[in-house]
Amino acid sequence: MLGSVLITGFNKKERLIKAWELLATHGFTIDVASPDLLIVQKEGEKKSIGIAQAKEVKKFLQELPFEKKIKAIVIEDAQMLTDDAQGSLLKILEEPPVFGLIILLCDNEGSLLPTVVSRCQKVVLKSTGTASTVYNLADKSYEELFDLAKEVSQKDKDEVVEFLEGLLRYNINHFSPVSLVQKMEKAIKDIKEANVALKFALEDIFLMHK
Repeated sequence: MLGSVLITGFNKKERLIKAWELLATHGFTIDVASPDLLIVQKEGEKKSIGIAQAKEVKKFLQELPFEKKIKAIVIEDAQMLTDDAQGSLLKILEEPPVFGLIILLCDNEGSLLPTVVSRCQKVVLKSTGTASTVYNLADKSYEELFDLAKEVSQKDKDEVVEFLEGLLRYNINHFSPVSLVQKMEKAIKDIKEANVALKFALEDIFLMHK
């Protein structure tokens, strides 16, 4: 499989495993560095992956492979790409070089611009629904919201934050009220910075959508 591939799933570890399974079919191994593999991650304390890193992706694919038959790029947290960065990648995602493999790892396709999603082959990991079914909390019953809060609260704190940031982006993309977005931003900040009971915090956030 070459071209642009989008792997979605709420468990970051599972996304990475799937990516490396795909890379292994082209001779890449996790324990051996390769000049033909570029891993794109959020830099330091930055809150997003910006256009500068997107330009690195395009530059990387301008040169032929050095030791492999292909060149591969893995964007580990594609949901952290800014809209500008996503926009700058559209052409390369749609028409990568014949030797190019671009893998985007993301919590849910709803966290990305539709124009990015439409240019990728999709690999949806188990337990992952579409953005509309996972993040559209307004249509869920109270019982479903409490069950979801219980399920998500059992994940690692980083995964909980990742889920909530995906939910926040979904709300922004679907023009939710500014007041809801602001409340969510504060709640996510509290979860990041304070030792809160995740289950109750999640219940409060989910009930904001009713």
